[in-house]
Amino acid sequence: MIRPRRLLIAIIMLAFVTSAATGQPKPVSGQTACVFPVTDLSPSASAAGAGMEDLDRPGRLQALISQELSAAGLQIVPESAWRTGDNANLTAQELQDPSRLAGIAKGAGADFAVSATFKLQEDRISVVLSCYDAQTGKLRAGFAKAWPYNLALFSALHVQIQSVAVRLAAPAASSTEGPQVTTQPASAPTTAVASAKPASAASPSSAPPAAVAMTPADRPASSASVQTPQRLRRLETEAGWTAGQLIGAGVGFRVYPVPGWLFVCLSLYPYGQAPASSTGNWLFHLDSELLVGSYLFFPSDSLFRLGASAGLGFILSEVSSGQTDTLDYTDVYVNVLSVWAEVNLPPVSFFVRPELKLALGITSPNLLGTSFVLLGNAFVPVTLGAVVRM
Repeated sequence: MIRPRRLLIAIIMLAFVTSAATGQPKPVSGQTACVFPVTDLSPSASAAGAGMEDLDRPGRLQALISQELSAAGLQIVPESAWRTGDNANLTAQELQDPSRLAGIAKGAGADFAVSATFKLQEDRISVVLSCYDAQTGKLRAGFAKAWPYNLALFSALHVQIQSVAVRLAAPAASSTEGPQVTTQPASAPTTAVASAKPASAASPSSAPPAAVAMTPADRPASSASVQTPQRLRRLETEAGWTAGQLIGAGVGFRVYPVPGWLFVCLSLYPYGQAPASSTGNWLFHLDSELLVGSYLFFPSDSLFRLGASAGLGFILSEVSSGQTDTLDYTDVYVNVLSVWAEVNLPPVSFFVRPELKLALGITSPNLLGTSFVLLGNAFVPVTLGAVVRM
């Protein structure tokens, strides 16, 4: 059997990673928000460089904004909760009036009202996002930012929305006249976040809400102690079973520097091999691995996703050679490449993942030498598993 000392080390490693990932508080945990439909201000529906229409782009951007705000701790009020009565048929353009947004959010029991507009021209997208306090109607946070329209949009938008979440967590500035603000156009290359003027002085519904910047004098003193967005993480747990390792199963813990895209995963996979004959000996293994992985091509809300990862690992093996004696082996390997396909059915995703592993033969004694880990000397191991969001 695997010795208690080694099992204890494995448990301590898992506990360390889990505590590091879960010990990071979400800045706006417990508060709620209505995320209103995103308005497309592009010159045409086919404004992308390829000239192909994408009429669902506003809906996907709204879903992405909701997902990132949810990752920061906000509870998103379902659209069905506020699309009632007179609000049932409001268009996205009609939902740009800050006072109306605040009133609808307040009626739905939300703390904040979130609206956004975007403009797509050739290969660049400009996004303006505004978060209003549902009680006061004041703009609490927002930004105006322009990026290249490619995969980098997902990580860039993540950083900006996490900055917004930090502002929402800070106490609202109190002043009899309201803080002074600076407006910027939607295509401004710099980010603008902060507190703003009362909703009664806001722009009319025909124009997108302006993003505003908070000066150092306006920033609440307590905001310095609020967690920075770069430290925010998302945790997921994966469980899997690998062909060729029939008597066993594995578990892994993922920490996401970029939620939904880039992760670091620590996994443990204990398994055994039955003896070939009644007089043979059992062989027990503990496969520990540290991987860096990334999803590719498809957005985080896609039904089907692809990904790739690589990393390092080691296998601890013990062979019973008698009533009390055991032989210990250690094999260090490089996971050269693991490419997987995944079906996303929140909160669970199911994946199939071939794994190309190269044993290095740098420890003694070892079982694998210097060779690729293969099944039947012909096929790479394939893992079937599931990922659960936490």
